[in-house]
Amino acid sequence: MTHAPQPIVQSSNTRPGLGLPLAAALLATALLLACGRQEADAPARAELSQTAQALAAPNPVTDWSARAQAAVAPGRGSGSAAYLQAMVQLAVYDAVVAIRGTYEPFSTRLAAPPGADLAAAVATAARQVIRQRVPAQAASIDAQYTAYLAGIPDGPSKTGGVAVGEAAAAGMLAARAGDNFSSNLPYVQLPVGPGVWEPTLPTPPVDYNLQFVVPFTSDSPASFRPRPPPALASWKYAMDVLEVEALGRVDSSVRSAQQLDVAKFWSESAFTLWTRGIRNLAIARGLDELETARLMAMTSLAAADTLISCWEAKYHYFAWRPVHAITRADTDGNPLTVADPTWTALLNQNHPEYPAGHACFGSAVVTALRRYFRSSFVSMSLDSTAAALTSPVHKYERLAEINDEVEGARIWAGVHFRHTLRVSKKLGETVAKHALQGRFHRVKDCRDYECDDGEDDEEDGHDPGPHHGTERR
Repeated sequence: MTHAPQPIVQSSNTRPGLGLPLAAALLATALLLACGRQEADAPARAELSQTAQALAAPNPVTDWSARAQAAVAPGRGSGSAAYLQAMVQLAVYDAVVAIRGTYEPFSTRLAAPPGADLAAAVATAARQVIRQRVPAQAASIDAQYTAYLAGIPDGPSKTGGVAVGEAAAAGMLAARAGDNFSSNLPYVQLPVGPGVWEPTLPTPPVDYNLQFVVPFTSDSPASFRPRPPPALASWKYAMDVLEVEALGRVDSSVRSAQQLDVAKFWSESAFTLWTRGIRNLAIARGLDELETARLMAMTSLAAADTLISCWEAKYHYFAWRPVHAITRADTDGNPLTVADPTWTALLNQNHPEYPAGHACFGSAVVTALRRYFRSSFVSMSLDSTAAALTSPVHKYERLAEINDEVEGARIWAGVHFRHTLRVSKKLGETVAKHALQGRFHRVKDCRDYECDDGEDDEEDGHDPGPHHGTERR
């Protein structure tokens, strides 16, 4: 669905300083550029619905995914939470593969005893990683684990499953020893000046230490660092500023009601929204434990490594947010921008603007979903718990619609520039493809992890269906 631009009227939104004809012309140009992209920005092919599709019964993998999410999320940004979730999901995947076979393991090749109980293995793998990496949650997760295992009959099967889970977790913990995740270096503010970000909240900057974490699948967080953002004096920068100035301010007169609702929808933590969404997708598709573990391992790995790269670039470039770009525009040296000290964004994010976390996260997960399903035509729903939403559930028919919606949402929220969102989408694709290359394949298809993924299947024109299997691989 598209939206016609509303008339520009002189109000508190009118930009001071420039002559009215020039200011109106520049603002109109920015809005025309934005409106010309409305088909991509608005969820054109995404049905906004109040009712989520009914979900089938969960399995042990989805169950412990939810428990892990609840354990790792409190007090953390999306990046560090995604990293810990990936450790859990990759250990669970190795445990499930040890019992079910079919696919290559990610970190640890295990020989499961005959009849090893899969639920016990999944629970143990998840519990061991959580209690070691999130010690504040050890008591809670131990209590959940004890109650869960009490529901599995004692015997060799249960004992074997526990042993497999312990070995999978030990392999993951050993592989990630020395990952720098626990580093707690003090935040260092760059000298404040034009283009330089500074905290916008009194709380510590989000995930400052994530930039130092060693990725799962590359040697350095800086391996995929994008080029610098546009120069402050450039036309591209000015057009981006004018666009977000008009559409992203808290009391914008040109942002539509639907755009406002979409912006609020994506205000929820990207980690929470996506982790819940992938879990619901696996349940809705009726995936068994093996395919659920594989789907969650692929998406969590792609997201974790992408966000490490994203946050490394954030604190390398220290690019200011629209709120400072607009209120301090008289310092940027660009004749097309003028400071508006009254401007306030709809939302606030306490970390540098470039690249964009939501766009990096979404692009990485979409790339992993496309690789898993071998198609871009994947029907799925996402729901948000953000307050006062008209449409708390969004349904998509193509994966690209999600990236398009995120791009629009973060501009309408006043937290990102158009160029940043485009670069972030590419960064997510690039890192995710690298992370997934040669991994999670059938044993018979790849030897010693040497396997070419080939191109994503973009042209088959259909959703692989509710019970995606492996017949197309």
